[in-house]
Amino acid sequence: MPAPPNTAHPKPIADALQSVTSLAELRTALQRFAAQADMRPAEAQLARAADYVIELIQRDIATHTDARAYAPAS
Repeated sequence: MPAPPNTAHPKPIADALQSVTSLAELRTALQRFAAQADMRPAEAQLARAADYVIELIQRDIATHTDARAYAPAS
């Protein structure tokens, strides 16, 4: 049986993510969501995993941006 929804959250994560327009904003929203003391362990793990994925994406973007800056002109 699935766990009941956590009604203690002042704002569901879906509502918090609707106004996100960048990876940085997404990461901040997830970090705020994960910081809530009443979060169930599964929610916290999911938020931390998503934060890690965003960090990897940002690193990959930065690496490719740096590589293009030093690439010889075609």
